[in-house]
Amino acid sequence: MTYSTLGRPITVDGCGKRLDVYLAQKFKFLNRSQWQRRITNQRLLVNGGSTKASYRLRINDQLIFNYLTPTAEPSIAELLILYRDPDLIAVAKPCGIASHGHHRRNNLKRLLNDQLNEQPPYAPVHRLDRETSGIVICARHRLIASQLGKLFQDRQIHKEYLAIVNGIPNKQRWRVDAPIADLSDSAIRIKNWVVEGGKEAITDFELLARQGNQTLVRARPITGRTHQIRVHLAYHGHPIVGDKLYHRDEQVFLDYFANGLSPEILAKVQTPHLCLHNHRLQFIHPIIDKELTITAPLPEFLNDWLAKSTIKLKL
Repeated sequence: MTYSTLGRPITVDGCGKRLDVYLAQKFKFLNRSQWQRRITNQRLLVNGGSTKASYRLRINDQLIFNYLTPTAEPSIAELLILYRDPDLIAVAKPCGIASHGHHRRNNLKRLLNDQLNEQPPYAPVHRLDRETSGIVICARHRLIASQLGKLFQDRQIHKEYLAIVNGIPNKQRWRVDAPIADLSDSAIRIKNWVVEGGKEAITDFELLARQGNQTLVRARPITGRTHQIRVHLAYHGHPIVGDKLYHRDEQVFLDYFANGLSPEILAKVQTPHLCLHNHRLQFIHPIIDKELTITAPLPEFLNDWLAKSTIKLKL
């Protein structure tokens, strides 16, 4: 089994509590009996070892959990390099590959450095969700990593995404200016939403093509909040096709998280993965002071969708 950490190490608030009680209170996407089954099946471990549901937690105990993956991670023969110089490299991340994450065999950092076999190794300076495809910039050394990080922070890297969404927006172009924060009353602990008092979040959208009850949109995030495009589209009433986390029915994600991708869930979300692609990045290279425009080829799901459309787009 492959495990990853579940939350931070136990603090004084959790010390002394039964393991199953703590899990049901802290991680509400499963109830107490469901957590008990996962403890018995050794999908939930404490400090790397199996235990019982009645175990009393101690300070600094670390929980690790076996997350079921919906599909096997794709086998990548070679990552597509979009741009490369002595300071940085831009690659096209396929859908299904994590940007970071030592718990996954196929994470972008490991795949890239195995492919290049160079020292020092490259490291991503920003993240794409595992199910999001497209451009990831990786730094060769600390100076460029710091400078690129500042460009992202100062909104000097212009980003353009393509997404297939449910429904037909009633405007050709629109802006969503809505603050984002954790959705504290949700049973899904990783879910963000538009929340009064949240962090500033602005995204510009443009309708590109329609097909049935789906729309291809271009998204230009002005800010860079976690899940920003996904949240703003769902908030606007047009969730991205394949998005289980921001599906209108939260139970879709809870069932998916607990049991993987079932035919019932697939029927509701329409595709096994998120239909979101980081298509273009534009910025001034901080070392050579040259404007770069990097474009990633369209993934298979977008090419298939466009092939069925009578509209020919210049993307």
